[in-house]
Amino acid sequence: MTVYEINPYIRRAIHSVLKHPFSIKERVLLDYELLYVQEGACKVGADDNNRKYQTGDFILIPPGVKHAFKSVGIDFNQPHIHFDLQYDYFSAQRFISFKNESDLSAKEKEMMGQNIFRASDIQIVQNNDKQQLVDKFYQIIDLYAHEPQAELRCKGILCEILSELLSGKLEKCQPAESEIQQVKRYLDLNFTNVIRLEHLSAYFYMNKYTLLRQFQKAYGIGIMEYVNKRKVEYAKQLLQEKKSITEIGDALGFSSIYTFSRFFKNQTGCAPKYYAQEAKDQ
Repeated sequence: MTVYEINPYIRRAIHSVLKHPFSIKERVLLDYELLYVQEGACKVGADDNNRKYQTGDFILIPPGVKHAFKSVGIDFNQPHIHFDLQYDYFSAQRFISFKNESDLSAKEKEMMGQNIFRASDIQIVQNNDKQQLVDKFYQIIDLYAHEPQAELRCKGILCEILSELLSGKLEKCQPAESEIQQVKRYLDLNFTNVIRLEHLSAYFYMNKYTLLRQFQKAYGIGIMEYVNKRKVEYAKQLLQEKKSITEIGDALGFSSIYTFSRFFKNQTGCAPKYYAQEAKDQ
């Protein structure tokens, strides 16, 4: 993503107070969090690398950065905004994470937003005209709470804040994902669902035949062949984990155990129950 592609999607904007004593265990976010310390103080960080943040600080936590919160003897008044820097096909599915990275599923890791900062840690941001930024910050929270139709205004104000806070901190040369890379990422997240070319074509605003041709050129495999490959890989993993054939068929979106068994045998030349037995014997 480059600075020219920033188009914020606000997921949550709220006033919040954490009452002492409190702690939030180590986690990673899937999106960005911009937090203003209105009053109080808190230690935020990971492992032994903790920093105390106090009244007047703006804190920006990028996706994928490990951090925990711990009180330091006082309530922590911390209005905050969760957002994506760019609306994409994961934006509607992303959630505010309280999970450590090791607890995220493969799908949830795929949903993690891109960190566009040179430094891969929590950012404390400074600005000479802090009061103006604070006013804009609260304006977003108030609009988000009381005027649901003001989404465009909120996005515009957040762009102004980001422009002020992030000057000189952005990685200017990170390439954006191509359309075909986005398609593959979508398939990696959704291969357990029913995938239809017509849906993909409409979702990515691409001609169906152009989509097929470009995917084949980029990855040396057809779209449906790729989806089936991912389904088989996942089915094998679940069989090795001793999941039942019924559970696996349901997890992969098949209408019946017989439909799944036929699919698996057509793809591998081996019925799933025999594959499971071979895996058990190894």
